[in-house]
Amino acid sequence: MDHQPVRLRMIVSWNKEKKAFVSLLTNLPQERYDIDTVCLLDNLRWQVELLCKAWTSYANRHAFDTTDAHIAEAFIWASLAAAALKRFLAHATEHLLQVVMSTRKAAMSPAYVLPELFRALRHGDGPWFRRACEAVIHSLGANAKRAHPRRDKRTGRSRLGRKPIFALTDNTKLTDNCEDRIAA
Repeated sequence: MDHQPVRLRMIVSWNKEKKAFVSLLTNLPQERYDIDTVCLLDNLRWQVELLCKAWTSYANRHAFDTTDAHIAEAFIWASLAAAALKRFLAHATEHLLQVVMSTRKAAMSPAYVLPELFRALRHGDGPWFRRACEAVIHSLGANAKRAHPRRDKRTGRSRLGRKPIFALTDNTKLTDNCEDRIAA
């Protein structure tokens, strides 16, 4: 930083579960970010780390075998798109089937259901695509549920006030009528 002084604020809070103090350093201004907000942001940081892990670990980026920078960049963008699609499908499954989903399990799920979805896209909008989407959603609903949603209310992501998507809305179905279509 070109030998410029850095002004940091140290926040020390008591963690009841661990029965220990937690220390944080931040450069966020005190006037705008109180202690509780900084501690909450630190807890939510873990969700961002999990997303980055999904992008790097579960998108099969380690399998890229090329020295061409353009091809490598295309593979990276494709893996990020696949990770985003898997996350979207996990949230759509949570919304439609009203089950608490694990985005990690959805990211790790076998890709054998996705090719059917892509084949259906070639046929355009219609029954093929709808059947393929339903197959993906039911497969994820059966195989990518959170293992311990009750425990998560005490110690996991739900403790931070995060709620399943289906708990935030009453729109639980998709209709075939384009005018009445409800986004998942």
